[in-house]
Amino acid sequence: FVFFCSSEIRRLGKMPMKLRSQSVSSQQLRQSAKRQQSPTSRHHLKPKPKPKATSPRQSASRSSRVTGRKYVAPKALATKRPARSSSSSSSPGAKPQKRARSSQQSKKAGQSGGAGEAVADSSAVSSELALFERVMEGKAALGPVVDRLVRVMEGNPRAGILELIVLVAKACKCTVWPTEAQVMEEPAELLTEMVEKMPPESGDYPLASSTKAGREFAKRFTELWRQFVLHARRTVLWKPDVMSLLKDWLSTMASTTVRSFRHTAMVAAYAIMDGLIEVAHALEEELAARTSAAAREQLKTVEGLLKVYFENVFIMRYRDYNYLLRSCSNECFGNWISKHPKFFLDDHCTKYVGWNLSDKDPRVRETAVVAVRMAFEVNEPELPKRMRKFTLHFKARILEMTRDAQPSVAAQAMQLLTTMYRVDPECTLLTSDDVDSLLGKIMDVYPSVRAEAAKLFRLVLRVSHPVANDASEESLHEANRGRLKDLLDFMDCYDSDEVARYVVDSMFDVGVGFLRDWEILFSKLMDLVSDTDAAAETEGRPKSVPMLGVIHATILKLSDSLVVYSSKADPGPKGKSKLTALQKQEAMQVLSSHLAKNADTLLTVFSGRVNQMVWLLEMVRFMDLNVYSEGHMESQFGLLLDQLSRLFLDTESEVLLESLSLTWDALTSRLTPMREPALKKALGLARAVHQQLAELQAKKAGEGLTRQRTMAWKRVSSFYGVGAADLNVLFWDALPNALAAAVKAEPSRQPRACPAEALPSVAGAVLKGFLLKYSNAKKDPSLLYPLRDDLELLIRRLQEVLRAPTIELNHKLVVFNVLADLLFMVGPQSAADSRLQMTLSEDDLVALVQLWEDLNRSELTALEEAASGPSKDPDAVLLRRRRLELTTNGMARVVPPRGPACAMLLAQIAIPESAVS
Repeated sequence: FVFFCSSEIRRLGKMPMKLRSQSVSSQQLRQSAKRQQSPTSRHHLKPKPKPKATSPRQSASRSSRVTGRKYVAPKALATKRPARSSSSSSSPGAKPQKRARSSQQSKKAGQSGGAGEAVADSSAVSSELALFERVMEGKAALGPVVDRLVRVMEGNPRAGILELIVLVAKACKCTVWPTEAQVMEEPAELLTEMVEKMPPESGDYPLASSTKAGREFAKRFTELWRQFVLHARRTVLWKPDVMSLLKDWLSTMASTTVRSFRHTAMVAAYAIMDGLIEVAHALEEELAARTSAAAREQLKTVEGLLKVYFENVFIMRYRDYNYLLRSCSNECFGNWISKHPKFFLDDHCTKYVGWNLSDKDPRVRETAVVAVRMAFEVNEPELPKRMRKFTLHFKARILEMTRDAQPSVAAQAMQLLTTMYRVDPECTLLTSDDVDSLLGKIMDVYPSVRAEAAKLFRLVLRVSHPVANDASEESLHEANRGRLKDLLDFMDCYDSDEVARYVVDSMFDVGVGFLRDWEILFSKLMDLVSDTDAAAETEGRPKSVPMLGVIHATILKLSDSLVVYSSKADPGPKGKSKLTALQKQEAMQVLSSHLAKNADTLLTVFSGRVNQMVWLLEMVRFMDLNVYSEGHMESQFGLLLDQLSRLFLDTESEVLLESLSLTWDALTSRLTPMREPALKKALGLARAVHQQLAELQAKKAGEGLTRQRTMAWKRVSSFYGVGAADLNVLFWDALPNALAAAVKAEPSRQPRACPAEALPSVAGAVLKGFLLKYSNAKKDPSLLYPLRDDLELLIRRLQEVLRAPTIELNHKLVVFNVLADLLFMVGPQSAADSRLQMTLSEDDLVALVQLWEDLNRSELTALEEAASGPSKDPDAVLLRRRRLELTTNGMARVVPPRGPACAMLLAQIAIPESAVS
């Protein structure tokens, strides 16, 4: 291959310049040699015939057939580099070379022109072919190509416009185009014929492609038209007949019924407008430097062309029935109004984008909102005055778009309204009521909308409490206190305790400094706690409640925990904070130090509020416990443990019990210096729970005894979640007796030893206790056989509970799921140890499937009532549907794939038995 190229280079080097320009290009020679050497080439399969002696042009034609490329005329090749002789020059004044043409070549040239006529100027067609290839290949620079095109238009305007027309036609995959003589005719009639002869595959044109090649073509295609205007500024741009002719062709193409022509011509016209805007800027700078009548006249001409293209192309295509063209129009308008607001920042232009705010397609609405936002971002001293008319017309629609079904559209609408407030903080465009309603979007369901509302909130606070760049630290703290007070006033307007979560989750990472001033946060909380009195309690919720919520959400944010659940449609920004690990560690130490000093006080103040107690317990779980040992605050830690113990024994809230068990688990499992005293306290609490349960079991009668026994078993089940404490020593033997007492017939006047309401708690304790026993048996295999005996007894007790007719359906479902989990863990398919493996008899399995059918039938009836009843509670429907899934999955894991029980199960869930392997 190297030898072949070297010989060809030497041969070409000995040729005269005139013949060298007519020979095959080096790129064609390289491609031809590569295909000849490739074993997969089709030319390798057959012996190549010996070529005949031909002329240089016929040789080039044969080479084009080998390489698979179209033939490029000699004069087009000569334009690829500067010619030395005048005979090969491509200037407009040069005479074409006289060359004999065969009848077959004349016939082919006639087929490429419109109306079946031959192209008058072959150089124009060949140059156009080279022009399209330059844009399509994406390799050569466009500057020389555009410069040659402008020089052609200077000498022969029709030839230059023909090149641009055919460029658009080939970009639309159109196979016919007009001749040079037909360029001056009416474009509508010629376009009708061109459209009729378009191939079926013309719908897949380059500008509509989303591939990398399509995006590169769109970029180079737009750049070519923009550079054409910049280069045409020398002469062609100021020729009215030439620019009018080009405008007629593009506007006519942009109005056809074929999408490829409309789209391609529209993009070309918009690119011309981009170039005209750059020319207008250059002329304005020239007029600013010196007064020039010629420049002023040229500026009027450019603005006239902008107006013509805007009226003839944009106004027709901004409402095109294809969303792609409407979106492109909105995007281009946004760029124009930011670059040349003197012309486009007017109600006669902006109203078209305003009408697109109500488009049916969300992508068009989003681009329209972005374009309007770019209009409000223009650096104009009288921008509010110029946009007041537009705001009066479309403000209601923009406010409505914050509730758009598409999260991205709603977020862009919020961003637009934030920009409007930034431009006009005196509220002439947006009223104070509008701003207040927009701040409420900080609790929106979409995280992206909440983030934009947080930015608006930050802007409002900065306007209300401004701080200079060179302000002192005391001034900054004073401003932060004022902003925090305004934030608390805002949260006080909402009855929900979750508003603090939304506020912190949205505002923590948008540059709100007062949420990171840890000293101010906790000092504000303690001030509000000390100011809280009985009068404030009777009037309503004290401000200390939202302040505690702010600190709670801040600690969650610092620990990278989930603060607010995200929507599946719009996951939004991630929940992690943008602080570094060292910054989060230092902030957590500061907050933990304050919390350690005041935890007992806060637990006492908020003891009557379950939600706030849960917040405090969650703060204790995430706090840095090392501050107790480092700050010599062991006494405060002891007070905290005492208060947690009393709270665990006294509370009757299941939510609070669950949170307390998690807190005790965190205090006893984390490797901190405070683990030993916490573990010692937890064991003492377990003995206190056992003693309380024994005292309640010994009672024969009493007011509220059933409720007290139920709460006692709930405490037992909750405390089983403390992994460091082995509660089986105290409660394992009592679990089977509790299950038997729940179904035992008792006198009507005496409460049961284990009420039916406590069965879910007892069943949960059975499952947790088995897991704890099994983990201990792994370390000591001698414990497996006693565990098997205990498990058999528990399974029989659970089956008795399921057969009891006096037990409610809700309680039976929980017991059924626990039984299914136990049977699955010790079943033959999943038992880790054969000594623990056990299965039910076939009769027990059939009875279990029948029980499952009865439970499902009752649950389905309750599900239909919840879904179609007058209340129509969606939470109840979801809960019952989840219960059905749990029971079905549990049953499918327990029943073996053979036998009568399997047949009954498959018949119930409508699966043929033959389909199960």
